[in-house]
Amino acid sequence: MKEILDAMHEIRTEIQSLKEYIQNFNQNQYLSLCEAAKFLSISNSKMEKMSAARLIQVYKPSNGKVYFLKKDLIEYINSGKQYSNTNIGEVDDLTSNTI
Repeated sequence: MKEILDAMHEIRTEIQSLKEYIQNFNQNQYLSLCEAAKFLSISNSKMEKMSAARLIQVYKPSNGKVYFLKKDLIEYINSGKQYSNTNIGEVDDLTSNTI
């Protein structure tokens, strides 16, 4: 029985390791302009304007093409965080305690 439990623990550890590898691989994946625009659900033109305005990190290797790191796109999305009604209540509580 102990052998089975040890094997199950080892399998769980390996699965967790694979999940972390896949997550890191997906976030460090380079996307073309078209793929990045599709990922953000915007037009290619909008994506070009955003990269020209330096709103999103862009990578330009010597071949003249433009690439975006998926991780940077996710960070861009997260930078636009909006408070939910629950968070607003928490913020109100914090500010009322400090005043």
